[in-house]
Amino acid sequence: MELSKMIYLIKYKIKTGDAPSYRLTVDQLAKLFNLNFEENKERKRNVTKVLKGINEHLRFTNFQFKYVKGANDKWAYTVDFEFSQETLDYFDERYTAMFTQRFYSDLLWRYAGLAFPNCAVGRDRVNKVEDIKSDRNLYEDYLAWANSPQNKALKEEVYRENFFRVFGKTPEEFGLTSNAPTVTREPKEFIVKNPPTVTPEPEKII
Repeated sequence: MELSKMIYLIKYKIKTGDAPSYRLTVDQLAKLFNLNFEENKERKRNVTKVLKGINEHLRFTNFQFKYVKGANDKWAYTVDFEFSQETLDYFDERYTAMFTQRFYSDLLWRYAGLAFPNCAVGRDRVNKVEDIKSDRNLYEDYLAWANSPQNKALKEEVYRENFFRVFGKTPEEFGLTSNAPTVTREPKEFIVKNPPTVTPEPEKII
């Protein structure tokens, strides 16, 4: 998750013309890795060991790192991360898949609660979501609602919540819109066989 945040920030920096790197201090990384060493030298040595170990086990999101002097550092105690263009391109695909899956799943869950208010949260709601995904008519009703002006605030809330869960920041902090994206006819996890070409109007949901 932390790597995803780093990569997305780097991509945003590239977009805005800033240096494509991400920095964390040794102390920040030690806290992230749950490393408890009193001596700075030992803390830095073990952070280096963990970072090298992480890199050895990564297939597609490898990174380069080096120690640099931070604003208030007497010694090189800040880690500067860089990612190759290949890694950034791969991340584009992974980001889309990860965020889209969360957004679609949560939005459908919320819709099931609105469209079927007597369906209790829990197993009943889970079953209703599965019913919607497997029934062409119910699924088309969901798509029509998802891309309509109805419950706009709710949809934006779902978008923002899931964006924050993935990246730990709001869309605005990355220079992105807070509007919920268009819901496609066939998101990967909700494939509907032979969907009709005409989308029926959904029942009004208060």
